[in-house]
Amino acid sequence: MKIARFLVVILLPILQAQAVEWNVDTQAKNLVKFISRAPLEEFEGITNHIDGYIYWEGDSVFSRSNEMYFEVDLRTIDTGIGLRNRHMRENYLETDRWPYAVFQGKVTEVSRLDTSVVAYRAVATGTLSIHGVDRTVRVEGRVLFPETDRMRIQVRFQVKLTDYRIKIPRIMFFKLNEIIQLELDFFLVKVAD
Repeated sequence: MKIARFLVVILLPILQAQAVEWNVDTQAKNLVKFISRAPLEEFEGITNHIDGYIYWEGDSVFSRSNEMYFEVDLRTIDTGIGLRNRHMRENYLETDRWPYAVFQGKVTEVSRLDTSVVAYRAVATGTLSIHGVDRTVRVEGRVLFPETDRMRIQVRFQVKLTDYRIKIPRIMFFKLNEIIQLELDFFLVKVAD
């Protein structure tokens, strides 16, 4: 009898812990935007080509055992001007060599927001890879659950181009800011068990 109780105490938490995976809904109205505000010109580049997942183990939405991976296809960023797109891809981002910006990390902090929908303030820490350079970053954003099987992530943060060895000719400093504002607003769907 003691062995049976022991097994129940040990195995029950393991059996109750579920692995949960959420994948980017590539059919949703996802938005990845970068904004450059320079002395002579302000412009933005936009794409909806984001893919990836969030995975965690346990019954909590944000368990300690979690991981995430997201990638943005830099070859698809559109600034509204074809020639500027080509120069950005070929001369600065060099998307023929490094076509993706990748974030891989973990949720490290969570707090519930007081809103009409289930919403959290979340902090993720991990590695942001751009232009062949990996840097540790801390990103804060909002995670909303408009439906039980749907998640929305909204994030804003800045990237310094020289941190990723993206060189800009001096004359371009008047048209392209070295600090780029990134804004992401995208959806994930829960993978069926």
